[in-house]
Amino acid sequence: MPSDKAGVFSFLPKVFKEDYIQDCWDLWMDEKNGRTYVAVLDGKHVGVIHVFVEYDYGWLEAIRIHPDYQRHGIGIQLSTMAMDFAKQCGAKRVRLSTSSANEKAQSQVKKMGFQELVRFARPFLENVSPVSAGKNSQKIEWGAIAKYIKKSECYKNSKGLYATDWRWKPLTEGAIKEFVSMGNFIVHGNNEIDGLLLYRDSLMLEKNTIEISFVDGTEEGIREVVKGLFSIASQEGKKIYGFVPNEPGIVEMAKKAGLDLVGRDMIVFEKALTGK
Repeated sequence: MPSDKAGVFSFLPKVFKEDYIQDCWDLWMDEKNGRTYVAVLDGKHVGVIHVFVEYDYGWLEAIRIHPDYQRHGIGIQLSTMAMDFAKQCGAKRVRLSTSSANEKAQSQVKKMGFQELVRFARPFLENVSPVSAGKNSQKIEWGAIAKYIKKSECYKNSKGLYATDWRWKPLTEGAIKEFVSMGNFIVHGNNEIDGLLLYRDSLMLEKNTIEISFVDGTEEGIREVVKGLFSIASQEGKKIYGFVPNEPGIVEMAKKAGLDLVGRDMIVFEKALTGK
């Protein structure tokens, strides 16, 4: 409702100085498989949560509670409503993410039965220097890329997930085919792939930004595909951000390739939904 939008927006600056909810609200209202829940006490908006259901899981996001009303169980009530909706839609599990620096949120979700699934490091570059790099010249079928991904350590370490606008989704064959059909991939290697990067323009949360969804390969391969992404970003005047599994090997290779890493990881938590 319009009144909910104004009421929620009124307390958001007291939680975070900058928040993506303002950019997503209208999009959320159009999601057929999503639902936004709002908490109101004595006519005052004090909490909000959004849930999105896809495949067999629900994704919880944008959990915000007015600072004056925290530790009153509002977050748990909103989360329970969101999880009930996900279960009604056929979800078998729910997931959410939080910063490694947010110990309060981690403690809360663990009390609700969530378990840590995987951690992602966060490459980010605001000023991308112009570089010269070749484009994908070889013809490659999406099936070859899918085969490489399914066997890659990055895929295994990320639990088969990729990030898109701060939501973690399964990197299915359908998703891979979409990346390839849109030309949103950079590959390195002659006879065999030794470097692969999937990317996309951020649609909801980050303006004028290219988002890294997947990267893996040898040190040389990663260096070359990242170089290719730098070339695209510099030509289009865009920033780069994304997520890679926080594994020593992939993180070190990403840093050597020129990607800066934000100090805080993002942790994806998961909880099984049981019962009817």
